[in-house]
Amino acid sequence: MPVHAFGLLPAKPWTGGLADTWRPGEAGAQEELELFVDDALGDYARGRDLPARHGTSRLSPHLHFGEITPRQILHVITECIARMHSDCRPDPEPYLRELGWREFAHHLLYHFPHTPEAPFDRRFDRFGWCEDGSAWPAGSRDAPVCHWSMPAWCLINWRPTTNLSRRGRSSHAPASSVRAL
Repeated sequence: MPVHAFGLLPAKPWTGGLADTWRPGEAGAQEELELFVDDALGDYARGRDLPARHGTSRLSPHLHFGEITPRQILHVITECIARMHSDCRPDPEPYLRELGWREFAHHLLYHFPHTPEAPFDRRFDRFGWCEDGSAWPAGSRDAPVCHWSMPAWCLINWRPTTNLSRRGRSSHAPASSVRAL
């Protein structure tokens, strides 16, 4: 019996760009990894901070659902780089470092499950956080990038990780790229 026969799909098609952008499963993860290694790994250190470019691996959902592992990613990257001529080898270190930090963050969440709601260090329990979003003052140069990023992420049903959402609203974006948006 085909999946659609079960009537599980939503009546209102909220998946819009999701079906066009993501291919779930191991095969989809492998395709994304190949695309990343061929297209974005070489400029990852700079390209990951430019929201208009395909500069990230887009492997986060695949990692989350276990469709690919960090070891598989490391193996593929290492093998691809080994086959390249030494003059044109990309530097995988920035990406592998981010992958390591991602795994470290998951380790912390598993072993210290209170960290999404409370500080890791309890001495910061009374630290004055802005709950109303006032941490982004009106007129700050990162606001246009943030306002551009969120609709783009919503279009493809992307739930940005802390790292990506930080980049989307990063004040490190050159002023010229903010004006261009």
